[in-house]
Amino acid sequence: MLDLHTHTTASDGVLTPTQLIEQAAKNNINAIAITDHDTVSGIAEGIEAARKFNVTLIPGIEISTKVDSISEEIHRPISEEIHLVGLFINPQNPQLLQKLELLKNFREERNKKIIEKLKKIGIEIPEELLLNMSSRPKTIATLGKPDFAKALYKIAAVKHEAEAFGTFLNDKNGLAGVPKERIELGDAISLIHKAEGLAILAHPFHITKNYTELYTLVEKYAELGLDGMEVYYNNYNRKEIKNLKKVAKQFGLLKSGGSDFHFAGGYRQARLGFFGEKKNIPDDILTEMMRCRK
Repeated sequence: MLDLHTHTTASDGVLTPTQLIEQAAKNNINAIAITDHDTVSGIAEGIEAARKFNVTLIPGIEISTKVDSISEEIHRPISEEIHLVGLFINPQNPQLLQKLELLKNFREERNKKIIEKLKKIGIEIPEELLLNMSSRPKTIATLGKPDFAKALYKIAAVKHEAEAFGTFLNDKNGLAGVPKERIELGDAISLIHKAEGLAILAHPFHITKNYTELYTLVEKYAELGLDGMEVYYNNYNRKEIKNLKKVAKQFGLLKSGGSDFHFAGGYRQARLGFFGEKKNIPDDILTEMMRCRK
């Protein structure tokens, strides 16, 4: 079994890299990618844990990107945010680290603005509580939305965490929403390639469910070096997977897959190694990736 899209406490997951690898081993997952948001800070610990638990660790990242327009016919952004997964990256690549440091600074400023917006509407979260919502204490710069959601639930500002995401944390119209700083998708593809990785379009149906727009997007960025796309993803059904396979085949892209694991159960209903309740991510997609990297 394998899982090529997971998160740890280095970004917005609840398990430390060591805990994630240990859980993977318990679930009989042989290969796993740590793909934290805009950071590689969890990979070193993950590598050590992978040695201990005899799991193959694939160094990865998930970069937040944007697309201003994708064709002359479609001038509008088709998504507020497009995520790009990098697999097999060199986490010590200087150009990658330089860009990630800038994104970290932007994230810290964003989180401070979210805190101030919450205060203005009468919701004040104790800093000690906010920084300790995960199994490992965080800083303002490493907080993710799940930390805010858990804290809002903890202080009874919402009835459940999903409400926090919709009412308060939505970038576009949430009461405390603050847009995230993102880099252009083509630049992110180039950055992953410079770090010796494969650039994989994450959860395509989060971007758009309009197939014309999806085809146009994939066509444009396949020409700019996009290597693959996630075909197997949490709760994608058989029809969606079939259609995504067609898109990948048409543009010669690798198929990838992952649970997008942040924490077990919850509103995501994610399970390590699975894209559905009893549907494990096929091992042959990793075999094909390894073949293409040679």
